[in-house]
Amino acid sequence: MLLNLQDIAQLIGETHLYFKQQAQKQVNTALTLRNCLFGYYIVEYELKGEDRAAYGSKLFKELDKKLKELGFQQIRERHLYLCKDFYLQYSDFLRTASAKLIVNVFNYISPLPKISYLRKGGT
Repeated sequence: MLLNLQDIAQLIGETHLYFKQQAQKQVNTALTLRNCLFGYYIVEYELKGEDRAAYGSKLFKELDKKLKELGFQQIRERHLYLCKDFYLQYSDFLRTASAKLIVNVFNYISPLPKISYLRKGGT
């Protein structure tokens, strides 16, 4: 089969669009998992944090301040509230197969405490 220049341009364009869509799906999945993990960390801290009785409503302001000190300017206080709400609403998300795979990789490479899947009576 001989291809002309128009055919090659069409194939390149279609290939580009396909892989662009695949990349966008991966980014969306990664950001969703990231936001759920942010919420998980916040909920776990609220439930088990050593100084939880002392922080009151200051948790998100203090966390925002610490993140800014670490150079994470793009993560804002309001975003942290949304992540907590997201996790509380969709806590089963971390139990999905794709999330477990990503979390298992994260647990393997991260020096942070391991993430479990036991939430709200789940297994």
